[in-house]
Parts: sequence; structure tokens; C-alpha cells
Amino acid sequence: MLPLLALLACPADPTDPAGTHDSGTSDGGASDGGASDGGASDGGSPDGGSSDGGASDGGDTDGGTGGDDTGEPPPEPVPAVQFKGERPTNVLMISVDTTRRDQLGTYGGGDTTPSLDAILAQGVVLDDHRSCANWTAPSMLCAVNGRWPLADDFWPTGVFEYAADGRVPVTPKGLPTLASLLAERGYRTGLVTSNTVFSDWNSTHIVAGYGEVVNTNWAPVATVNASALAMVEDLQEGDRPWFVHVHYIDPHGPYAAPLSWAWELDEIDPGYEFPFDVTDGSDVYSLFSYWPWLTEEEEELARAYLFAVYRAELRYWDDGVGSLWRQLGAMGALDDTLVVFYSDHGEQFGDHDQFQHGKSLHPEENRVLGAFWADGMIPGRWSGPTEHQDLAPTVLDALGLDPSDRHEGTVVGMAPADRSRFSFCYLVGYCDPVMSVVKNDVQLIYHWDGKRFMYDVALDPASTTDLWAETDPRAMALWTELQPQVQAVAERWPFLRPVDAEP
Repeated sequence: MLPLLALLACPADPTDPAGTHDSGTSDGGASDGGASDGGASDGGSPDGGSSDGGASDGGDTDGGTGGDDTGEPPPEPVPAVQFKGERPTNVLMISVDTTRRDQLGTYGGGDTTPSLDAILAQGVVLDDHRSCANWTAPSMLCAVNGRWPLADDFWPTGVFEYAADGRVPVTPKGLPTLASLLAERGYRTGLVTSNTVFSDWNSTHIVAGYGEVVNTNWAPVATVNASALAMVEDLQEGDRPWFVHVHYIDPHGPYAAPLSWAWELDEIDPGYEFPFDVTDGSDVYSLFSYWPWLTEEEEELARAYLFAVYRAELRYWDDGVGSLWRQLGAMGALDDTLVVFYSDHGEQFGDHDQFQHGKSLHPEENRVLGAFWADGMIPGRWSGPTEHQDLAPTVLDALGLDPSDRHEGTVVGMAPADRSRFSFCYLVGYCDPVMSVVKNDVQLIYHWDGKRFMYDVALDPASTTDLWAETDPRAMALWTELQPQVQAVAERWPFLRPVDAEP
């Protein structure tokens, strides 16, 4: 069993763009334009700055902004998303729920996502992308609003109004999302979502600006695709540009993908019976109370089973993405369209003795998919630090539209390599407050009970070795950055006053 767990839980180096997949096309319908030629750039940033062909050659970029050994000043940063010809006009945003970055093919996760991998081989992949949170409402809010919710004195604290903690303000109505900004510029906008948390039927108010919202209410990928195709076909009519956002609930639990996609199950002891029904949501969410009583061997078998059915969900979703891509291509809907891919958060399977999401800010929950695609985009991989708040400003820049002064994120490619990225977890009933900062590949996680953990995520991507020590200058430097954020939360909402908030 150990070789199977090694494959599932310890994938290839996520900075290796090859992973285990072919960079050519798949049945996902991606065009056969070549992928990156693999040549690393010599300055960190793409070496061109216009959309008319002077951008990077599509090779890997290291996201750095420092000079070289000659003592020359660093090159001026330019956006990582560049085009060989005209900029696209329309926008298709594809977000997927509960997706572990380390289980996707493009990040070294094996054979789970061949359709997505083929598409992204012709786009710009973000190799160090993080969400601002670890559950849907705040994560999606950061992505569509381009802004840190705490900056506006609120934080989503519950899935619905009855579950929210009334002492912390919920999301106000009428926030200027990317959809509303594009609508002001004449775009026709729409959302198809299968997660009710990201819809117009909840208290989080994170779908402002979408002219039409179709909530398929936990429907699988095929149902979402049918609604998405109908919406695109409708919005294509006329001479106005369009923005369609499609959000898939797959592969969120329960895990009900056809078992024909779960071929890792063949490598598990045929006599093993998993003690819960993974197709039943209430059973899946009971795992955390069951885990402490397992022996080491039982834990290993259970994790192997969970990864198998989870990877089946990813394959099933990816097959649907391939179908959507082919049909959009046949409609001509991809000819003049910027496509944005990202996941809201990840998922744990006992990795840190925790399950699901909304629990901690470890990489299994917080490091996520991020990528851009368009016909004529210069392909490559951007390894500089990015976050969800960067997506909306990058879309505006790629379209050639004026930036929004409300956005706190940075156009991908323009941020310094030593930027600090913050994340926050507070979900009533699931997660007591936890806050994190990541800088220069070192992450500090602070729990409101006073516990602090530090990880070198470059050397220890699974964050298994806690390096926290008050004598470590890195620890003190990160705490100096994080402590004011912690203190600000405590001042706004005194009942959340943390333990040991002082340096």
C-alpha cells in the first residue's frame, strides 16, 4: 500500500511543468498550437511588454525581480499574460470547488486531468497560487472582488444567515465585483453555479453584477455544462462583449463519481470495506470523529480509498470540462475569449489529522489552481507568488481595460517576488480563527489559542516539519507582519480576542 500512498500524497515536484502528462492536445478539444518550449527566461519576468508579439517566448519564468551578477538593475516587471496578436474581448471564468492542487496533472498529480492539462499547456499557469481562505464564500469573494474582505471590516462567517455569527458583519450587498465592473463597461454577464454558497440564495452577497444567475444546486458537471452552453449561446447574440462565470461543485464531497473513474481502487486490498458511504454527505463529514481510533494500517487503507474516490471525482469533472471545451470551440465561443481557471480551496484527507476544508491554512486547503488561456496567448508558467485577489485586476489588464482603484490584488507578473500573502479562516462550527502569512517560501500559521507554526514550503511542500522558534529571525520577521493583522481583527471584533497577540 505504501507505493500507492506515495503516488497519491507525495506527487512530483509541483514546479515541474511536465508532471506526468503530455503537453499536446487531448480529447479536451484544445487547439494544437504548441505549448511552451521549456526555455527558462533570463530575467524572472516575461521579457516583453506589449500585446503585439513582443512578450515572453512562453518558457518558464521565475517570478523574480532582482538583478543579475553584472550588477545591472532588475528589468521592469511586465504582466505575465501576453498575446501574440489582438487582446481577447470576452471572458469565460471557470472555477471549481474543493480541488487539491497536488492532485491535478499540470501540478504533478498524475493522470487525473488530461483535458485541463492540454488546455493549460497553451496558457499561463500560476505555479505558486494561493487562496485568501479555505472555504467557498471568502475564497470566491477575494477572487471576484479583487480585495481582502477584512479591509472592508467584514468576513463571511457562515454558509447561511442562520449559521453566521452575527457579531461579525456578513458580506454587504452591492460589492463592486469583476462582473459589475465589466457590466459598467457594457458587458453582458451571467453566472452558472452548482454551489449554493456561491449564488444569489444565501447571505454572503458575493454575486453582485451578474445579470443572470443560474443555480443548479449541487448538480454534476453535465448539468452545469448544459446551462453554461445555453447561457454563452444567448449572450453571444448581439454586438456586446460577454462575461460568463461557470462554477462546478465537483469534486466536493460526497464522492459519487462513477467508480469506472476510480481505477486506484484496484490497487487496494479487495477485502477492504470502507466504513462510511462516501456517496452520502453526512457520512463523509463524520470522518473526523472516526479517524483518531484507527490503527496505522487502517489509516493507510482509509486514505488510499479516499484518494481513489476523490481522484475519480477529478477525472469525471475533467472529462466534462473536455466536453464543454469542444462544444464551446464548435460555437466559436473561444475565438475571442479570455478563459480564467481557478479553484476556491482544497481538501484534507487526514493530512494534518484533519478532514475536508474550512479547518486550517495548510497547503492542502490553501494552495490552489490558477491559470489563464486565450487563443494567441503566449504560453508559459509563472512561478512568482500570486493570490486570488490578483485574478480580477489581471483580467482587466489582459482585456486592455482601465484598472479599478478598489482592487488590492496585483496584475500577475507585476508583484515583487518577496510579497507577503495573508489568509484567514473563520467559519462558525468548523474553524476557530486561524491566520497565515507566506513570504519568500516560508509560511507562518497562527491559531487564536496562541499556537504558532512555521514551515519552509519550498523544502517541505506538505508542511510536515514545524520550524517555529522564537530564536529564528524568519519567525520573528513573519510574526511582525502577521501580528498587526491579528490585532486588527481583535480590535474590530473583541469577542475574537486572540491569545498571545503581542510579539
